[in-house]
Amino acid sequence: TEQDLVFARQTAKGEVALVALTKNPAGATIDVTLPITLGLTPGAALKNHLGGAGVTVGGDRSIRVVLGGRGSAILAP
Repeated sequence: TEQDLVFARQTAKGEVALVALTKNPAGATIDVTLPITLGLTPGAALKNHLGGAGVTVGGDRSIRVVLGGRGSAILAP
């Protein structure tokens, strides 16, 4: 939505990081299906490097990111 943003960056070595942001003061729950080209397989654990909750890639390559008000997350293995 216009309130939420999720994007990925991938290095030439195949390392991946996802960034999730919301400008909603009430927070947001964001469901995202990851492209297969990122190489994140179902069951992959992604740590939130900003200290919040991590996520696990689902069987359909989806993740659910829960952010607090105006929150952010940097997710990577």
